[in-house]
Amino acid sequence: MNINEIMNNYFILGSFVTLILIILTLVIIDSKNKKIKIKNDEKELRKLEIEKEEAEKKAFDEQKKIEEEARKARDEARRIALKEERKIEEEKKKAEIESMRRLELEKEKELKKLQEEESDLKKREELEKKLKEEAEKKAIEEQKRIEAEAIKKQKEAKEKAELEQERIAEERKKEKEEAEKRKKEELKKIEEKGKTFKEGLAKTKKSGFLGKLNNLFNETDELNDDFLDELEELLLTSDIGPKTADTLFEKIKEGMDKKSIKDSKSVIEFLKNETFNMLDIKFEEKNSKNPYIMLFIGVNGSGKTTTIGKLASQYKKEGKKVLLIAGDTFRAAAVEQLEVWAKRSDAGFHSGNDKQDPSSVIYDGIKRGIKENYDVIIGDTSGRLHTDKKLMEELKKIKRSAVKAHNEAPHDVFLVLDSTNGQNAIHQTKYFNEAMDITGIVLTKMDGTAKGGVIIGISDTYNIPVRYVGIGEGINDLKRMDVKEFVDALYSND
Repeated sequence: MNINEIMNNYFILGSFVTLILIILTLVIIDSKNKKIKIKNDEKELRKLEIEKEEAEKKAFDEQKKIEEEARKARDEARRIALKEERKIEEEKKKAEIESMRRLELEKEKELKKLQEEESDLKKREELEKKLKEEAEKKAIEEQKRIEAEAIKKQKEAKEKAELEQERIAEERKKEKEEAEKRKKEELKKIEEKGKTFKEGLAKTKKSGFLGKLNNLFNETDELNDDFLDELEELLLTSDIGPKTADTLFEKIKEGMDKKSIKDSKSVIEFLKNETFNMLDIKFEEKNSKNPYIMLFIGVNGSGKTTTIGKLASQYKKEGKKVLLIAGDTFRAAAVEQLEVWAKRSDAGFHSGNDKQDPSSVIYDGIKRGIKENYDVIIGDTSGRLHTDKKLMEELKKIKRSAVKAHNEAPHDVFLVLDSTNGQNAIHQTKYFNEAMDITGIVLTKMDGTAKGGVIIGISDTYNIPVRYVGIGEGINDLKRMDVKEFVDALYSND
């Protein structure tokens, strides 16, 4: 082997060793990279596990919080229910005590009556004996008196004849003066009669539901599908309410199908008859009760206090003795306003102390009215939003206080509604009626709005009679509802 071969072998061996070192280096580097990757993966996995643990802890805390709130809600509900049960038990206990007290009073009264009857019988026997003795004595004296009386009567007869002539002359003079006075009063009544329904409904007829209907008929007199579409839109957008609008539309459509409604005139006549039927709700007139007790309710600004004042004036003109009760203790201005109306109408006025509970004011006022022999007792209440549940509950409390003061009270509960509120007045009726069992509606400001159609929607939706309608500022512009006169005025051509 020569030197070249040896050198060549060393070179090959060196290359092989070098290759092996390179491979070993690459293996070591790859191994380190895998270890680094595994370490990083372990860190990432640990991080995910920590996040998972935190999420589970957070979810656990949230669940615990929800369970705690639910527990508190259940405890509060149980507490309220327990409180209400205690309240009912207390009221029941009070009612039983009151019933026992009344029974005891009735027994005492009956016993006293029997004792008085026994005493009266004994007194009558003694009196009859005494009267008999006196009668015998008086018989002798009477004979003498008759003789003297005959002489005296002859003299008095002459004097009476002269006085009678003078009396007749005086009566004739008085009758003449009274006739003149009655004539003046009749003239004054004519002057104070106030607006008619026709005058008060002018805006409703011109711009409201009927005005729009007349405009529709001016455009076309043909009753076809286009007319029905326009009529349906008109009814639904008017202030009579969706329920009433749908009822009227379906009946008109049915009438057209049956050919009983052929033209615009028959549509108007149909609506007039339906309006009368919806408004003509029967109710029991209780104003003959003595005392006649009323409560007025409604939202602020509806004209409640003014209505009470006008009604008080009307009852005073009928010769009734009227008492106004200021049950709105939250607003000093409301008490002052009612007091002004009381003075203006010459009515009695009752108010409580500053911030006194309204129900106790109503109770005291009714008791005073009964004691002082008032014919009419009218209770005002604070104005409130129909959506305020707390204040609506207070109304129920006021009604219970009225019943305690007089077992038939209140004879009437009037809800005062502002006609300018349109369909909102229908919503107010729903909530107030649920709280107080309304017996009558008073619609105010009918002369100042085109939304008078709301009167139809209220009567049809809740079957509550409209008892009074305000059509002006004057005292006599508060009109007692006359359905026929109202409907005739609403649908009149002029």
